[in-house]
Amino acid sequence: MVLGIRGLRLLSFFGRSEKHPDSRSLVNASQLEYRLSLPSDKFERNKLMPDGGNFVAVNPLARKRKAVVASLGSGLVSRPKYGKWVYIDDVKVRKDWRRKGVATQLIKRLLAYLYEGWPDVDGAYLGVLPTNEPAIRLYKKLGFVYKGVTGGWDGYVFSFSLPSAVAHLPKDPPITEMRLPTITDLGLAQDYYNLFVLARRALYPGSSITIEDASRLEYRCALPSDKLVRDAPKIDDSADFVAVDPTAKRGEPVVGSLEYALMSVPGYRKWVYINDVGVREDWMRKGDVGVGVQIHKGWPDVDGAYLVVGKSEKSAKDFYEKVGFNYKGKSGPHDGYVFYFDSPSANLPKDLPSIYISLPLTTNSFVEQFFYDLIIPDSE
Repeated sequence: MVLGIRGLRLLSFFGRSEKHPDSRSLVNASQLEYRLSLPSDKFERNKLMPDGGNFVAVNPLARKRKAVVASLGSGLVSRPKYGKWVYIDDVKVRKDWRRKGVATQLIKRLLAYLYEGWPDVDGAYLGVLPTNEPAIRLYKKLGFVYKGVTGGWDGYVFSFSLPSAVAHLPKDPPITEMRLPTITDLGLAQDYYNLFVLARRALYPGSSITIEDASRLEYRCALPSDKLVRDAPKIDDSADFVAVDPTAKRGEPVVGSLEYALMSVPGYRKWVYINDVGVREDWMRKGDVGVGVQIHKGWPDVDGAYLVVGKSEKSAKDFYEKVGFNYKGKSGPHDGYVFYFDSPSANLPKDLPSIYISLPLTTNSFVEQFFYDLIIPDSE
C-alpha cells in the first residue's frame, strides 16, 4: 500500500507470498543486520530519490538474492536557519517478514546511526496518509510527533533534541561506513519547506529564506545529478566541489563549482590543485566560493592548495589574492598562486559543519608540472 510523500510506501511489502526457507533461520528482527546498502544487495531500490541512500535489514544466513528483507530510502535536506533534517521515504518489508518488528527496528537503527554519527543533524521527518492508522501508531510509538499537514499527507517529525525520543534508540549501533547523501530534488524536499520553513514563517512573519549572499549557500561535493557551471572535467581522477542555493527551483541549485585533485610528491607532502573555478553569471560579485576550509578540516596532512592563472587575468588574480593565495612564480605561460594552510593570512571560516569530501589523487602531467614549478624550490 502507498503511504507517504510522493511515493512514500511505508510498510508496503514486496516479494512472493510463500514462506522463504531463510525466514525460518532467524526468528525476530533483533537478529537481523542493519546497515547501508551495498551495490550487490538485491532489492527494489528507491527510484524517487536518485541522490538518496538506502538502509537495509539483512538476514546473514540467507542466500544472497534473498538476504535483504527490508529497506528504506533516506536523504539529507538542509536550509539556512532551519537546520539539517533527514527525510525518510519508501519503507518496505518483505511479505514473509511481516509482523516481526522489522520496520520498527529498521527505522530505529537508522535514527540511532544518525544520532550517534551526525551530531549536526537535528532529526528526521516523513509523511503518511491520515487514514493509515497502523503506520501512524508505529511512528508515534517510535517517537515521531505530528507536525502538520503537507499536501495530502500528515507530517511527522523525530527531533534529536527531545530526550524522551532519543531515550528509546539503540545505544550501541554497530560501526558502519555511513554516508549522508543530500537530496537535490526540490520536489521531494518541498515537504521539509512545508513542515519547517512555513511553520517558522508563521511565527516570524518578517523572516525570509531568500539567498542573497555566498555565506548562506551550502557547500558540498558534487552529486551525479548536479548541473555544474562547467561542461566537462579537465583533469583525470578529479572531483568537483559546488556551492548550492537550497531555495532555487528544480534544476538550478548549483551557482558555483570548481574542480580539484590531490597531488603528492615524496618529500614535499600533499597539496591540492584547484582548477576551473566557475560562478553562474547571476551569482557573480556576491561573495567568495571555495573549497579550502573543508579540505583543511578533513585532511590535516594536506599543506595547502595551488592554482595557475593566465598572465592577463587581472580580476582573477585580485580575487585569489583576496582569498589568501600568494603569488609564487611562473609556470609556463601562467602565473602560479599558492594557499598555505599554516599561514597567519589563511583566514578560513572556523564554524562550518564537517562534511564528507573525497580527495582524489591525480597523475595529470600538467598538474604535476605546476606542482614542481610552484611548490618545489628552484634549488632542487
